[in-house]
Amino acid sequence: MHTVISNKNNISDEKINEKKFKVRAILKDDNGNLMISNYGGVFLFPGGSIEDDEDIYAAIQRELKEETGVEYTIEDLYELIKYEQYQANYPKRDGTTINRKVTTYYFYGQSKGINYKNLHLTKEEIKDNFYSLFIDQEELMSIIEHARSINPRSDYFNEEIQSVLNEYNKVIKSQSKTKDYE
Repeated sequence: MHTVISNKNNISDEKINEKKFKVRAILKDDNGNLMISNYGGVFLFPGGSIEDDEDIYAAIQRELKEETGVEYTIEDLYELIKYEQYQANYPKRDGTTINRKVTTYYFYGQSKGINYKNLHLTKEEIKDNFYSLFIDQEELMSIIEHARSINPRSDYFNEEIQSVLNEYNKVIKSQSKTKDYE
């Protein structure tokens, strides 16, 4: 898994106040649409924080089960990238700001849909009206580029989605070229 680093403000590791480790997945349906989640006015790919006792593979399986209601095995997913984002003056929910570094391990695969009866959302996700839907990639990019959320953290997530989709599209294009010659 190769690493993509975003550090627009050139923050040194010494100035980081908080480190987060996450997993996310790009899941494509049979029509080529991507699953996207909205959590508190911010668009994200399904996934979340890695718990202390988990590796990235256990974490992505747990997060997808919680947010889609469907079980995924590691054989259902492919490694994409490790995305490291340095976030200067990140606005926390309590109104304070910090410098933080978020490392997110991305996977991709074929969606198995959403089983709404089996979702296991956190209290915060329920309170912040968490939902998922499938959307065309061009429409997603248009929303990300033109919409400004009331959530001040959305700029970081929008930048992440754009960068990760760029990497995803490179991989998909490379795979389609390989298949042409098989």
